[in-house]
Amino acid sequence: MKYTLEHVRNKHLTICERTLIQLRLKDGHTVYSIAKEIGCAYNTIKNEIRRGSKKMYRSRRLCYRAETGQEKYEANRTSCHRTGKFRECAEFIKCVESDFSSPLKKWSVDASAGRLKTERFFTKKNSVCTKTLYNWIHKGIMEVRVSDLPESLRRKRHIHKNRTGKMRLGNSIENRPAEVATRNTFGHWEIDTVIGKKKGKNAVVLTLAERKTDFYITRKIPAKAASAVNSEIKRLFSDFGENPEKIFRTLTSDRGLEFASLAEVENEGTKIYFAHPYSSYERGINERHNRILRRFIPKGTDINKISEAELERIEDLINGLPRKRLGYKTPEELFNEQLDLIYRL
Repeated sequence: MKYTLEHVRNKHLTICERTLIQLRLKDGHTVYSIAKEIGCAYNTIKNEIRRGSKKMYRSRRLCYRAETGQEKYEANRTSCHRTGKFRECAEFIKCVESDFSSPLKKWSVDASAGRLKTERFFTKKNSVCTKTLYNWIHKGIMEVRVSDLPESLRRKRHIHKNRTGKMRLGNSIENRPAEVATRNTFGHWEIDTVIGKKKGKNAVVLTLAERKTDFYITRKIPAKAASAVNSEIKRLFSDFGENPEKIFRTLTSDRGLEFASLAEVENEGTKIYFAHPYSSYERGINERHNRILRRFIPKGTDINKISEAELERIEDLINGLPRKRLGYKTPEELFNEQLDLIYRL
């Protein structure tokens, strides 16, 4: 501690200043003159004398002592701090942890926190931002552990590389309309497959993600083959009735062999585009959803043993997950709004 007799404005009294008060009172100085000498308010000295005075020996008279004033000051300081934010938000934290660990939801920390605040269950006073929650997780004071966060070690920065001399399956993503990249128009999808076991002939999951609403479609197909993919895409188109091209305006896939014949399903309303080789970030939305799917279907799982009902349940859980980008609405809510607009016309 730096001791000085020069008082700093808007700062608490120091032990040196309290000692000066004691000496000046003993010499008969007035409270006003002591305050003027120290350079603080009259009430500051008056209140300090009241707090630091005590009876000496058998005398009934109160005498100010610097040690007594310092002890009371330090005792008061221990209980004057703000109640910990973690305690104030205990109920909010409990709800976030429950949504994260629930097998029926498996919501991310951000999704749960955003949804709780959007639905006005919690105010700013009894809730915190997502960054604070993640800071607490990394400090180990929440039940959610860093190892439980599926994206904690996966994020990478991608650098686009121009690649030439690769096989051409159809229109390149370079020819795709610019409006697709903005994610402001509905009907632009990214497509991929998720495999289970690598050995043997096994079923795979065909996945599609809509870029504007983040709506996710999963379909189980018997094999990772072009014929199986095309058959399921045609079946998917028919499930949406007449004019499916209003819902599926474009499809963007990678250059996997299972999409080698995908251009065959192209028509006047639905256009097919292929990303650059080794550029999965060009279909980042689908890749992101596939990682969420992996929470339910880990690598090495035999997809043959997963029923259609179970896959539909997983799809509903993913589409029922609130998203920060969507204002903490769910993809299902926004997708249904778009379908209402299309079929109402």
